[in-house]
Amino acid sequence: MTRTIESLPSRLYLLSYDPLRERLTGGMWLGYGLRAAALAELHLEGYLTDVNRHAIPAPGRTPPADPVLRAVAADAGTGRRRWENLIKRDRPGTEAAVRAHLDTAGTIRVVREPRLLRRARIEVRDVVGAARLRDHVGSVLRNPLPVDRVPAADRVLVAIAAMVGLRSAIDREQARDYRDRIKAMTDGSGPAVDALHRAIRQARSSMS
Repeated sequence: MTRTIESLPSRLYLLSYDPLRERLTGGMWLGYGLRAAALAELHLEGYLTDVNRHAIPAPGRTPPADPVLRAVAADAGTGRRRWENLIKRDRPGTEAAVRAHLDTAGTIRVVREPRLLRRARIEVRDVVGAARLRDHVGSVLRNPLPVDRVPAADRVLVAIAAMVGLRSAIDREQARDYRDRIKAMTDGSGPAVDALHRAIRQARSSMS
């Protein structure tokens, strides 16, 4: 029996799985996306506020129940940090934490390869839930509902999935056909998504 996957990082990770190729998509940008998803959820839930592109923790809040969100909230500390710097911090650790959380929940299974240099293989156990999640993203894109009336969490999920190139969730045809709608969701998804754009742009610039 799997538990309902509700957090944005968990949903994004599950969306990154390509059932046809049986592997994760997004490459090196998946870690950026997971960090941004966690920060976006913390902002939506009032754990973090935005002041001049800095994440400011709300005082006196009980830590989130979700272990990934709790760890990212602790990483934000008690001071003020730039959103993009928080996105860049410990991306592998956050990805591993999301994977472990989903494994514990029974949503995925992490298969350890016997060969030393092979990465662990991911198997999705909640196949129905993963399919429903992909269908939900498609319905958000197709729905004529004005973007400002789309739930904030859905806007964030679509924006990040598109930005980090999760073709398992938004294929090239959808990215082209719904380009304007995706841009409108991206523009209205808050400081963490804005910072994700800056962080990816900075990373690509440094690589070039």
